[in-house]
Amino acid sequence: MPLSLSPRKDLFRFHFPKTFLPPSVERKWRDILQQEPGVTMSPIDFLNESIQAISIPGVSDINIQQTQHSFNRIHRDDTPNAGGHNLGRINVEPVQNNNYISPSNPLANIERKFTVTLRTSVGLYNYFMLYETLFYRISKPILHEDIDTWEIWMMDDRMRRTGGIRLEQCMMDGISGMEFNYTQTDRQGETFGVDFVFNNINYIFLNDDEHK
Repeated sequence: MPLSLSPRKDLFRFHFPKTFLPPSVERKWRDILQQEPGVTMSPIDFLNESIQAISIPGVSDINIQQTQHSFNRIHRDDTPNAGGHNLGRINVEPVQNNNYISPSNPLANIERKFTVTLRTSVGLYNYFMLYETLFYRISKPILHEDIDTWEIWMMDDRMRRTGGIRLEQCMMDGISGMEFNYTQTDRQGETFGVDFVFNNINYIFLNDDEHK
């Protein structure tokens, strides 16, 4: 299939690591899910199944702008039209702003934050799983070496990896609120977002052999 005729943007792979949910939260929700008829998946699989989108920061402000003053000058002496004032040296060319590549690493200009969007489940199970996880990690700080490293993989139409992003030392930073009202008569698919921050980011570029 020609790439130009395959404009899908949802070909990616991302999931929360198996160790993302604290043990106490995982045990509690495993028991709850087992009470539901037909639900055989684990809490983390239940959570991953509801992922709909992920937004990652881009790279910006790579260049810097500097004002350049012309040194191509001429000197004008007193003239009758100058009213007896010495005009002195004036610039022949106007001042202009030139762009240059910034000496800083482009990775330093990335906002170290991303958002995962999830579909709300029946009973808001996945919402409260994440809510409990957020408060667990706030009240029981985790060492940096124990914080998750996550990977996001982009895929082509044959589900082959075309590139990836590795986010290191990810930490929950917030969860969106919910709105309830009695005026909504039709059931609609709703989503909520969870914000994360990270300390390091690595872009994974594949070589030719990996894409054959």
